[in-house]
Amino acid sequence: MRELLYLSRPKLDAFMPNGQPVALRAAELGVDVSVVNARIEAGPPNGESTNEPVRFSKVIKHIARRAGEIHDRSVRPGEWIRFDMPMGYGTVHEDTALPDLPDDVVLFGGDAPQADSAKPVELLLCGSACHLTDRCAPATGGSNDSRMGSGTRWLHEMITLLNSRDQGGMTTLPPEIVKPERRVWSVNGPDQVAHWAFRVIDTHHPRHQRQRLAGLARVVMHLDDTRWMSRLVVATPLYVEYGGFTPIRAWFRRWGNRRLPDPAHPGGL
Repeated sequence: MRELLYLSRPKLDAFMPNGQPVALRAAELGVDVSVVNARIEAGPPNGESTNEPVRFSKVIKHIARRAGEIHDRSVRPGEWIRFDMPMGYGTVHEDTALPDLPDDVVLFGGDAPQADSAKPVELLLCGSACHLTDRCAPATGGSNDSRMGSGTRWLHEMITLLNSRDQGGMTTLPPEIVKPERRVWSVNGPDQVAHWAFRVIDTHHPRHQRQRLAGLARVVMHLDDTRWMSRLVVATPLYVEYGGFTPIRAWFRRWGNRRLPDPAHPGGL
């Protein structure tokens, strides 16, 4: 069964807008719509789409054909990659945000399986917390202080910008992200902050929030510099799903933690 932790519907809509007729039946897509997560089968609470499982399956099949591997050193910003690895994850908020505001960003971090003696590869996924489809604790494990950390404002702004562009149907990356010379920061460079953010989420996440996760993501930065002991790929996910075999106790925990639609707030967390 496919159980999603995260799904960016704006990214999905960019490939196949809501209401667009689906030319192929599910059988022709080579997928079994019945195994798609129930949260997706239900679709948006207001009945905006009646074919979201088919749209989802068709889109990921299309992207998967051209998605690269995380071990490929030639991967570039804007390209899609597939991933399947153990990752820690948790929600955070901007360093200067008021303490009573909810976390608005979710980070995923993990080491790619070592294929050979090449330089280790790490993956940092950055997304908006509004796209979570399952409950997710703060990166601090329940503490009220889940700040991203000093000097990380540009990273928060980048995540917010990408989500805003997705909402507006703009699928290309803005120049200030693709071209390093167009980026603006005060003290710490993007590569330094990205490595720091990866270390935080890879180390300081709730113990139960380290799972084998899989999905597709669009590369934002590929940091391959001799100053670092590892390569770091920073990407924004289309979807993240629980991968592999799930122990029965984890199923019970997830069932108990499942997020049901809130009639008062149908569109968000």
